[in-house]
Amino acid sequence: MVRSGRRHGGREGPYRPEPAALCDGVDFGWIDIPVKDISGEPVHRGGVTAVPGLYFLGLQWLSKMHSAFLSGVGDDAAVLADHISARG
Repeated sequence: MVRSGRRHGGREGPYRPEPAALCDGVDFGWIDIPVKDISGEPVHRGGVTAVPGLYFLGLQWLSKMHSAFLSGVGDDAAVLADHISARG
């Protein structure tokens, strides 16, 4: 089933966003560090990248549906702050 150009569940399987939709069409071209996949999206787990000291925050679906909203980014920021402080 297709709505607004996006694929939704059904017989086709789960919703798989197009690469541009993954991060709301954000351009990460200015990041000149090997931290992006072939489609130019950042590779991270919960905002933590393989590059020490480089984190992402405020991305759509970072950890949950509302991660990109002001009401949800604080939860992700707290998790990243805990990660950073645990690194010492």
